[in-house]
Amino acid sequence: MKQAKRLVLFFTFDVSLQTWLETGLFAREVELYRRLIKNGWDVTFLTYGTNNDLELAKKISPIKVVPLFKKWRPSNPIIRLVLSPFLIFKARKLIKNCSVLKTNQIWGGWNAVLARWVWGRPLVVRGGYEPYAFSIHQNQPKPRQIFTKLMTGLCYRNADAVFLATKEDLDFAKTHFSIHTQEIYIRSNWVDTEHFRPSLKKRSALEILYVGRFNSQKNLTTLIKSLANSDYILHLVGDGEQRHELEELAEKVSVSAIFHGRLPNDVLSKFMAEFEIFALPSLFEGNPKVLIESMSAGLAIAATDSPGINSLIRHNETGVLCPPSEEGLRRAIDSLAASKNFRMSIGKKARSYILEHHSLTSFANEEERILSSLAEKKYDET
Repeated sequence: MKQAKRLVLFFTFDVSLQTWLETGLFAREVELYRRLIKNGWDVTFLTYGTNNDLELAKKISPIKVVPLFKKWRPSNPIIRLVLSPFLIFKARKLIKNCSVLKTNQIWGGWNAVLARWVWGRPLVVRGGYEPYAFSIHQNQPKPRQIFTKLMTGLCYRNADAVFLATKEDLDFAKTHFSIHTQEIYIRSNWVDTEHFRPSLKKRSALEILYVGRFNSQKNLTTLIKSLANSDYILHLVGDGEQRHELEELAEKVSVSAIFHGRLPNDVLSKFMAEFEIFALPSLFEGNPKVLIESMSAGLAIAATDSPGINSLIRHNETGVLCPPSEEGLRRAIDSLAASKNFRMSIGKKARSYILEHHSLTSFANEEERILSSLAEKKYDET
């Protein structure tokens, strides 16, 4: 008799369904697991939320949701960190009877490792980005870097399969950690190409779009300064600790900048398709979802020649790469704004690349194949 296929997904530490909703990711992140359900899987989300997550769970049935802090969520994140390993035992029946455990990100994966130790279920460790590499890039305090390295290594060593987003992440992990599993996959981010698709309705090529967080990694001060003394209009979608600073800077250097706040993913797809040019000035990235989405929508990309970006963009084919400087960004944007044929060629090739390498359909099929293989292997062993 064939075993039922059951997946328990451990959310990133301190992330809940409510977090996904507030950051506009709710519909997007759920879609992969809807596809798994269509292929016969039973899916449970283990979140760091409260009763609010149970209300949101009604929108994604039959996905089950178990919020770790259903009754009480401490305000101190250190207390939440300490309590979370004990709270996973409230989901012990679901975990014990599941086929595969999976982390949504590596950060927080220690709880999934504990579940693997206690209940012996196979574990998939997914990293949408490599957390130790990011802690180094962001020059985080040494104690934080050490903790990140220890927890990341713990997850890798106890995984039955590891999903990393880029070859660069894979090479970094192999260099800095002892990964024993043979099941290591490059699983880049995906996009629903039916939602993020080109539109005939277009704004002026002088209107430039940016989507993402507002922090120093994104290099937005350089982007804004690069558009000084021009007729460009910069649209910024997102939020972050630099928002007030960026608003003041745009006014100071006389750049027309419109801050739209966060947009839900289904709204973003329609809004994005109105633009012709997308700018991504980051100093470094993992495997940026927003870049994949903008390429799928057929936008012409002006982006910095930075890690995580240059692995997706082929210069002058699927986008224009440039140094992370005011002059570099301005030249890249000007080159796209000056030629409609160039923009159309870039956008068409970018979408073709995404259809071939990053579509949700192919990603979901491969996900189901790998998870089923792990589940069947474990079932055969028992």
